[in-house]
Amino acid sequence: MYPLGPVVAMLVVLTISAGSSAAVAVLAPQLGPEAGLEPTAVGVFVAITSVIAGLTGVLSGGIILAWGPIRVLQAGVLAAGAGMLLVTSASPWLLVLAAVLLGCATGPYNPASAQVLTGLTATQWQPFIFSVKQTGVPVGGMLAGAALPVAALTLGWQESLLVVAALAGLVAVSLQPLHRQFPSQPSSARGRSLLGAAVGPVKLVSRDVRLRRLTLCACAYSSTQLTFVAFHTVYLTEVAGWSLLDAGVAFACMQAGGIFGRIGWGLAAGNVVTPERLLIGLGVLTGFGLLALSVLTPDWSLSIVMVVSFLLGSTGMGWNGVLLARVATHAPKGQAAFATGGLQLVMFLGSVVMPPVFALIVSIGGYTTGYVVLAVLIAIGAYTLMPLTTAFSHRTPPSH
Repeated sequence: MYPLGPVVAMLVVLTISAGSSAAVAVLAPQLGPEAGLEPTAVGVFVAITSVIAGLTGVLSGGIILAWGPIRVLQAGVLAAGAGMLLVTSASPWLLVLAAVLLGCATGPYNPASAQVLTGLTATQWQPFIFSVKQTGVPVGGMLAGAALPVAALTLGWQESLLVVAALAGLVAVSLQPLHRQFPSQPSSARGRSLLGAAVGPVKLVSRDVRLRRLTLCACAYSSTQLTFVAFHTVYLTEVAGWSLLDAGVAFACMQAGGIFGRIGWGLAAGNVVTPERLLIGLGVLTGFGLLALSVLTPDWSLSIVMVVSFLLGSTGMGWNGVLLARVATHAPKGQAAFATGGLQLVMFLGSVVMPPVFALIVSIGGYTTGYVVLAVLIAIGAYTLMPLTTAFSHRTPPSH
């Protein structure tokens, strides 16, 4: 099967889903006061989204087989659109429900897209294919950072979210032709209890040393990424005193760096350097980027912060496709969705904890301390992959 169509479809789905999630972070300075909340409450919103995403992701394997991956993706996009509609209410309780819906949209995405993309290309090109797909996260974030502040000033922040919801509906409808290419497999989904559906994927990634270490690394990397992305505009408006528009530009630069990084690192992984060594290098570089951000002062020019944001995005947001491709490659045949779901549960559990912890650290010791903690966390994640660079660097992935 020619992979272009499925890859583009997965990219579009992730773009609208990521853009919906990023919209809350970008508009937090306006949304927070409207809802009677502090802007840093976005950390709690992200935590709720993450825990729901972890649960729905690990439970999605059987649903993907029973419904087909495209049906699951359509349902997720519609959930993201519904979440945007609820955010416009500026009601704290409806914001909680919106976070739940966004979690339902986010969780099954990687397992479903892994089921679609695994095996479409040769093994050495899997990191690139997955990385292109994963550029949907920074593309969605960049569009949110660049367009939503402008739309909020011209149309109003609530009206701008209505546009995002309408786009989600259009994307869901446009996926329909792909359903015939990736049909459901209801017979393969039978006999799986709810407990088995939740525990099975975690056992799958925990009993293999490569999958286990990749999962631990993903937990550290995603927790760090989710936190510094969620707080970026709040940090720039509170510490540097910039307008929401300027902070949105810096946020968009970070997302642009993520696009550049995901494509570039996807090409390099397996062709120029082993994926595990590349992932370690990205963790180290991200740590230095976070330390640089930690010493930001109002004296910094917007151009300097744009460069730092771009570089941090290229490393701290560029690892996802390479890591997810390694998990899909090493998963047993036909189990890519389940292995990805198991990884996501552990990954999102870490993401649940870190944003609120970061907010607490900021309230006690300031943003500088918070970013130093994030740098240490991602360094630990990089360290977990060190044994794989020697034990498996000269071995080919197992044939399925």
